[in-house]
Amino acid sequence: MATRKNADAILNAQAMDDSLPDGKYLTSPKWGYSERRVVIKDGNVSLINGRKHEFSQSYFFEVNDVLEILPLLP
Repeated sequence: MATRKNADAILNAQAMDDSLPDGKYLTSPKWGYSERRVVIKDGNVSLINGRKHEFSQSYFFEVNDVLEILPLLP
């Protein structure tokens, strides 16, 4: 079983404040372990999986931890 990564406290605080800069982030639900990649653009969060679901940062990150910033490469 994979070890759960710790959330980044600074990134989490920015997410809850709707102030994460545009970019790609690795997140994980606060309960359980299922990492997901998200992209933030213009203050909205979208899942990186081809779907166009959008969430406000504070709503999405109330139930997710921000683990790290991802490179912008495709």
